[in-house]
Amino acid sequence: MNSRAIRFPKHRAATPNTMSSVEPRSNNEPAKPPRDLFDLFSRLISTSPDFISYIDRKITYQIINDRYVTATGLPKEQIIGKHVKDVIGSEIYFTHTEAALERCFNGNTTTYEGWFNYNAIGRRYVTTKLTPYFDKQNNIIGALIYSRDITDQKKAEDRSIESEAMFRQMFEGHKSPIILIDLQNGHVADANHQACSFFNTNYNQITSQHANHIAQPINSSRGLFDMLLSGQADHEQLIIKLNNKTQKEVLIQSTPIWVDADAHLCIIIRDITAEAEHKRELQSIFSNSMIGVGIMRPGRTIDKCNPRLAQMLGYDHPSDIEKHSTKILHYDYPETERFVHTYRTKLINGEPIHADLQLKRKDGSPVWCSFSANALDTNIPPDLDKGILWIVDDISPRKAIESMLQKIASKDGLTGIYSRSYFLEHSKKMIHQTQSDNTPLTLILLDIDHFKRVNDTHGHPTGDKTITSLTQCINKILRKSDAFGRMGGEEFAILLPNTSLDETRTISEQIRQAIQNTTIDNDNTSFNITISLGFAALTPELDTLDKLISAADKALYHAKQSGRNQSCSYHDFCLV
Repeated sequence: MNSRAIRFPKHRAATPNTMSSVEPRSNNEPAKPPRDLFDLFSRLISTSPDFISYIDRKITYQIINDRYVTATGLPKEQIIGKHVKDVIGSEIYFTHTEAALERCFNGNTTTYEGWFNYNAIGRRYVTTKLTPYFDKQNNIIGALIYSRDITDQKKAEDRSIESEAMFRQMFEGHKSPIILIDLQNGHVADANHQACSFFNTNYNQITSQHANHIAQPINSSRGLFDMLLSGQADHEQLIIKLNNKTQKEVLIQSTPIWVDADAHLCIIIRDITAEAEHKRELQSIFSNSMIGVGIMRPGRTIDKCNPRLAQMLGYDHPSDIEKHSTKILHYDYPETERFVHTYRTKLINGEPIHADLQLKRKDGSPVWCSFSANALDTNIPPDLDKGILWIVDDISPRKAIESMLQKIASKDGLTGIYSRSYFLEHSKKMIHQTQSDNTPLTLILLDIDHFKRVNDTHGHPTGDKTITSLTQCINKILRKSDAFGRMGGEEFAILLPNTSLDETRTISEQIRQAIQNTTIDNDNTSFNITISLGFAALTPELDTLDKLISAADKALYHAKQSGRNQSCSYHDFCLV
């Protein structure tokens, strides 16, 4: 590299994002609105070092980033909704901002720069760009304001000798390829070691070429130098073809500088080939995954989701639910709110999230989903406002099988009434509910008198028929709210909610008489059976299912000892 003196230009482009062209674009060109303001800010707020804000036509702040809050030294809630003048002060507003806003609201992208005093960070040299924001009807509804702190750059320019040394050190030691292009003839005037390696050439060869010849942008007939002069390549992602036919994806940043008395462009080239390929691979995985993937941003907003998640929830395209609140997916709202509180607490504590929950499809129907989640912020504790990654799988088929198996397990195979295990589980819940509601509840235990004789005389198939006939007869008497279960063999239990002891006595007798009058047909013969019953009521002494069963069993034993074919109350006999 030659040792000619280098100094920064006396007049720089005022925009914070571009310093790439000798002939800057006209400020009269109307700025196109961003694709989505909130999408744009969600990407910039946590990463940009710039002061970024959005104001409406009333010149009041609507959105600000953390960097802006830090600079002002004011809480965010004291800035949002306030007039710009009240936050930045009258001096700056009337000398710079007011006129710039007027031009911006007339449709022109506007810039200004200068020294400004900030409450928290002191006096800084800042360059500001104001871009009009349009609604769908192409009406200007606000302005996006980007302010970049270039204090260090300004001080460096004011100290030319120090700036030249710093630039030389940066030029030689930078990890990215850097070249200097002479603006008068377009030739490469200088290049660092990384540039020679990137372009697969040596210093003498690269500095003897025109900038248009060192690389050719793909899908463009214009050379690299011509594109830089027109402002098309600066700060853009390009695919270029090198002289050895290799293709590279790059980001190019250009800055005008002065070498001796000649204007040059300092070009910094960042090779993002591997990074871009990695992003495409991740996007392909995201788009084609058979598992639903979503990213949630502050306010429980669905920032992004893949096609599988949209399909799972009954939507045609991810955009149908993106930018919406997760509330559109709530099927059981109280249950979902409990889940939300639980998962946020766990994520903050660094615990993994795995849960099953019903979500609501577009048509309002439920879909069982399995969730796992991680905070995008890797700090401990994480900042959940930076986003939460959700992995979602449709487990409706699994839940359907579980429900079917549970239904099978809950029924007695012969009679179709509750199995012993399900009856006991269900009864505990009913007792708990009864105690909470302070309502009466009773339990009846019954079995068939001399059932062994039926099996011995008529055979076990007839015994099964007898049991089936008994359950069918009793089911005609019971209510839907009553629980009827087979405890084993010829033993049965009935739980009667909202039923007093006197009502239970009546029902027991009704059941006994109905069974006594039921005829069992067996081939050419028929016969009748009788049953014995014992019952007990839920009381402060009999306050658990085990105690209630024990009491009813004692009453049943008393009924059998007293001659069978009768019902007996624990409270009439067993307490004497």
